[in-house]
Amino acid sequence: MKYKFILFVCALLTTISLQADIFTIDPLNVAPASNSFNGVGDTFVQNGTNVGLFTRNVLVTQTDQLIGNSEFNLDIANVIDTSAPSFAALTTQLTYITNDAINGVNVQNGDNDAVRLNFIFFDLANFDSLTLVATDVAGNTATNDATTQVNDALQASLDVGDTDEVVDLLFADFVGDAVDFSQIDSLVFTFDGGIAQDFTIQFLDAVPEPSTYAILGLLGVLSLLKFRRKKATA
Repeated sequence: MKYKFILFVCALLTTISLQADIFTIDPLNVAPASNSFNGVGDTFVQNGTNVGLFTRNVLVTQTDQLIGNSEFNLDIANVIDTSAPSFAALTTQLTYITNDAINGVNVQNGDNDAVRLNFIFFDLANFDSLTLVATDVAGNTATNDATTQVNDALQASLDVGDTDEVVDLLFADFVGDAVDFSQIDSLVFTFDGGIAQDFTIQFLDAVPEPSTYAILGLLGVLSLLKFRRKKATA
């Protein structure tokens, strides 16, 4: 019983340690805004919003429309919410620029190795494109084209009746220059929504992957076994 308790404490401390590394890029609760789109090419712009270590610029464009108007909301409910009727679609671009041009922003923050998109609602899995472009203060740029990854994850959830999903975009999957995620100058998220696609995102975070949890948890177990072996031979 004593060893089970020690093992539980090791696992708990590991989880707490990793949770502390999570870096919130945007809590999505600053400067509420909304817009209704009246036609193809209609845009919404909101620039210069301070979200902590970044300045957020927003550009939303209605790219298709035959019937009805689309809606975009960035509100105090901690969400990005887009609603597109039949035969309409929106492209949403969120640009985050560091408030420290010399040192940048450390989104890696220890063990973080992915950017998390927390979808709390979606009705379709048909993004035409979903990309994240990262640039560090040295000018290195790389892109994570997550279109297939996100559409597959959303569709898998829809297939079992779920309308929420977490998708992690690994730093290792970025293609281009060797970007230093401890000195980020800018991050550009582009959600090119498909026809009639509605989705809601809550929080944009940099997080450690589950594999990191598993490795550190295993180290805790091995340490405990080593402790027990030493005690048995004492």
